Amino acid sequence: GASEVAGAAGGVSPGISAKLSDALKKVDQANIIAVDLGQRVEFEAKIFKNRTTGENDVVIRANMGDGVELFWPMEKFNERLVIMSNEWASWQNCEESGQAYSLKDAVSNPFVDNDFQLVGECDVWLRSLANMIEHHADPCILAPSGKVEGRTQVSIVPCDSNHKEGPWEDNEENDPFVDDPNDLLDEEIAFKVKISNIVFDMGQERAHC
Repeated sequence: GASEVAGAAGGVSPGISAKLSDALKKVDQANIIAVDLGQRVEFEAKIFKNRTTGENDVVIRANMGDGVELFWPMEKFNERLVIMSNEWASWQNCEESGQAYSLKDAVSNPFVDNDFQLVGECDVWLRSLANMIEHHADPCILAPSGKVEGRTQVSIVPCDSNHKEGPWEDNEENDPFVDDPNDLLDEEIAFKVKISNIVFDMGQERAHC
């Protein structure tokens, strides 16, 4: 996951600063093309910190209108910028020759993104598994920008050696509970992650999954 780093390029490596500088120039080009081609899309370069690795990287935030916000890695943005530039050249030719210009369909339109997107992610601690105890949590869902987008209800359910859940009242020997976490050293454990509800903040409305 990633969270936005406050500030433009303060405290980042020279390599990231150079990458950001290059991205800003390309974003300006893409925004000019979008306006000329009548597309309601606006791009912005951002430095994000990967929540897992702690490393910074440059990504492109694409405001698609109607509150839809996507995040593209630089590789994806660069590929689409090539297509945008070709479309812009076609538009210029049409303008000079007095012909009508028509953008590509949604499938090949570089300003349309129907790919699967990371909506958000959450953290659930597995400390309860040290004793193989069931754990319930309702962590926040964080968007790639670090913004809280909602909450989810998650259960961490320990399983026995047959990968089955309890209860084990009738067969306590299968109960995976341990008093001492050291008893689990060098042992294989099994557990299930259950998501019972997801609620996204949609302003006045709320979406349930």
